[in-house]
Amino acid sequence: MKVAADQNYPLAWLVGVKPTKSTLFYYPRFPAYIVDIDIRNAEFIIAIDETTPPTSDHRNSGQIEKKYVSRWTKARIHQHDFREHVLSAYQISCAVCDLPHAQLLEASHIIADSREAGVPEVSNGLALCRLHHTAYDRHLLGIDANRRIHVATRAKRIETAHLQTGLLTFDGRSLTHVPASKQMHPDGDRLAEHFKDFLRAEEQTVG
Repeated sequence: MKVAADQNYPLAWLVGVKPTKSTLFYYPRFPAYIVDIDIRNAEFIIAIDETTPPTSDHRNSGQIEKKYVSRWTKARIHQHDFREHVLSAYQISCAVCDLPHAQLLEASHIIADSREAGVPEVSNGLALCRLHHTAYDRHLLGIDANRRIHVATRAKRIETAHLQTGLLTFDGRSLTHVPASKQMHPDGDRLAEHFKDFLRAEEQTVG
């Protein structure tokens, strides 16, 4: 593989497809080129293209060579509907800061979509602006089962104007927005489950 990468040899990549439990077939993708190798983990990245990738070295010229790689991805086709339902239930406002701008709002999962319990229901969602969505996912901001907001210690240590107005000012407050329907309120058990991860991150910071 290393020789193929160094010499830009074209390879045939056989992609396995299993439409049923008892059926397996392969179809070829050609040409394929090895564009990077991780020797320690015995992994490599394959690019699929109709032309041979350039071999010139631009590292000394300050130029960056364009490289592309084809990947198989899993798209969450239900995410659009989930976002629409959550934002509508929260009257197009961030549950933390009240920002009423749809283009800057996102539907955050309380229990992550990747987990089996992360169902696409409004009660498993929060309408959050992009800042507070990222902070919630990264455990810089926590919300307990009583909907009280907590700001992480590591965020409090960064005393900047942006964090003062964007995060620290909401520490200890309750959510400003919840859906009118009780059935759509953020589920307390799910909030508590997510908050456990926030507390674990806090323990690592303090410890």
